[in-house]
Amino acid sequence: MPLRVVQEVRTEVHLAGVRLRRRVSPSVRAKERALMQKNNLKLHFGCGPRILPGWVNIDGWSFPGMDLAVDLRQPLPFRDGSCRLIFTEHVFEHIDVDFRLSVLREFFRVLQPGGTLRIVVPDCEKFVEAYTRRCIPTGLSTIGRVFRPLSRKLASLTWNDHR
Repeated sequence: MPLRVVQEVRTEVHLAGVRLRRRVSPSVRAKERALMQKNNLKLHFGCGPRILPGWVNIDGWSFPGMDLAVDLRQPLPFRDGSCRLIFTEHVFEHIDVDFRLSVLREFFRVLQPGGTLRIVVPDCEKFVEAYTRRCIPTGLSTIGRVFRPLSRKLASLTWNDHR
């Protein structure tokens, strides 16, 4: 079996556990209920071991000091318009192409009007060139249709076919 398949299966099994804990763990459910009551949140997705003080630090894997584990393919535990900043660095390129559009929609659901979404990926040159030429690179064909309607709202969106 190829290593990539083994890694994907491992990730899927792990994320199934994350989803299960969100449904059955009293402490996780209590934390999510508390977050649902807050406004002006700053969300840091894919925090890994880099914990930002004053932010809700979120990852799909467990790290000391993080606030919440989520599978980004699932609805986020925040109210509509409750977040003023969303930051994700070196995460978006790892989301399966079939889920990128729904992840972006979910980010914009929780982002308050005038809020900032910053998505950073390893190489922005490809996106900037495509943006200036008004065409979408190969790796972006699935989510390309959201760039125009969302472009006025995006503070930073970069891309690469990095895996």
